[in-house]
Amino acid sequence: TKRFYNTANIKKSDYLFGAYQVAKFWDRKAPIWICESEIDALTCWSRGQYAVAIGGSHISNRQLAILKYLGVKVLVNGLDKDEAGKQGWETINLFSTGMLLYDTIFPVDKKDINDLTKDEFYRIKFLT
Repeated sequence: TKRFYNTANIKKSDYLFGAYQVAKFWDRKAPIWICESEIDALTCWSRGQYAVAIGGSHISNRQLAILKYLGVKVLVNGLDKDEAGKQGWETINLFSTGMLLYDTIFPVDKKDINDLTKDEFYRIKFLT
């Protein structure tokens, strides 16, 4: 099973994993994938996509402010395909004013981006 070890005495909701890399390397014409876990974001990066992780299924106001500060205009749903991920995406839809959002459909019955093969990842369908 997966285990996540976080630094003690910090709030995950205050940080956006991958924000530094996005700020440093991001091609501003490219979308940003928003993921739950760090491993999902790293999977996206390993497949040529820019990504961040929110450390759970629901974005915080602070994380949303970081995205806006970075100038993100296009977000792609990389959240898990379970009930928590669906609810998290609904929240992102409510509070991401001024951003173009793409929901995703996985080509197979898997819930996690890092469970997809490279071929399955490239066959993800995008919905606006």
